[in-house]
Amino acid sequence: MNWIDYLTIFIIIINIIRSTNIGLVRSIFSFIRFLASIYLAKLYYPVISEYIMNTPVLYNIFKKLFEGISKLLFYGKIKENQNLLYDMVSDSLIKMGITIFSIIIIYTIIRWLLGYLERAISFLFKAPILKQLNIFGGFLFGLIRGIVIVYLIFAIFIFIQSIYPGGTISKALEGSLFSGYFKNNNLIIDFFNIKQSQVNSIFPMKLFR
Repeated sequence: MNWIDYLTIFIIIINIIRSTNIGLVRSIFSFIRFLASIYLAKLYYPVISEYIMNTPVLYNIFKKLFEGISKLLFYGKIKENQNLLYDMVSDSLIKMGITIFSIIIIYTIIRWLLGYLERAISFLFKAPILKQLNIFGGFLFGLIRGIVIVYLIFAIFIFIQSIYPGGTISKALEGSLFSGYFKNNNLIIDFFNIKQSQVNSIFPMKLFR
């Protein structure tokens, strides 16, 4: 077992404890809120992303942001080769950054709005008769949700592995006891319609050598 396996166990246990404490009803609604936020983010992020791409002021803000981040992360390589910065901060990389930003913004707003509805509904299920069933159901739901979250995390790890095959995460996945159960290379990439060829064109492998 390595740190990925310990992280897996930790996430599952934390979700069991949390869902047991808040009960089944609120746990279910919280999960629905999570799924609804992801779905709506997938549905509407192209609108925000396209607006930013077509607004020069906003686009230039992201361009300067990525230039600054690139200078911090790869200062030594950029100092040796001044043209490397322009190769790194390509239109594809900026577009990817804008896409990720748009997804996060919509997800956060939707999740925040649905949070008010969640708290209102959970208040109705605090009657003593339903309390025990609510707690036991919360335990089972926490177990299931923990497994789903771990599955998504492994999908992200596989995505990172495809970008940086010689990195720490890649080596940890190879030595992980649970990796065979949770690995799915296409879960996130396919859901957001991101092609592997696009990923490879955005992240030049010479930066990781």
